[in-house]
Amino acid sequence: MLTKVVAAITAWATGLGGIGLFVIAVLDSSFLSFPQVNDVLVIVLSAKSPELMPYYAGMTTLGSLIGCFMLFSVARRGGEVFIRKRLKGAHVDRALRLYQRFGLLAVVVPSLLPPPIPFKIFVLLAGAADVAVWRFGLAILSWLVAVPTLRHWLISPWLYLGGLVAALLFAPVILWNAEHG
Repeated sequence: MLTKVVAAITAWATGLGGIGLFVIAVLDSSFLSFPQVNDVLVIVLSAKSPELMPYYAGMTTLGSLIGCFMLFSVARRGGEVFIRKRLKGAHVDRALRLYQRFGLLAVVVPSLLPPPIPFKIFVLLAGAADVAVWRFGLAILSWLVAVPTLRHWLISPWLYLGGLVAALLFAPVILWNAEHG
């Protein structure tokens, strides 16, 4: 059953190319989990069209960044209650103190750890600890800069094209949220 679902998602995202990768990355970095699906899709799509590989990687990176910001935003609006229901109070208190004290480093360090570290919990904790949005964004950007294999994406025009596409896709949602609080 699960294999069929993953196969259907893979076929759908492959058919959409970069946009499909972007959507899967947003979902994977926010509320759902598609472990290694994007990695496989980037490889499959890049093998079919090697010249588009920077675009595919850029759309995946941008989708992950937006997904992290979505999860971060939810945690800022009430994530501490959610976290406290699922984790022991002493652990949450200690983690929140670390985030409030070190902010940026409390997000950067976990982002550099290899899988299977559950990065989403660190994103939720950053939001619940009310880490400044600019610090959170800087932490994610630092991750891109710190990992040598990812640095070249920062100079790729595909990353910025992906950002423009994402901004156009999400502009109505952002405007609606701004108007309705």
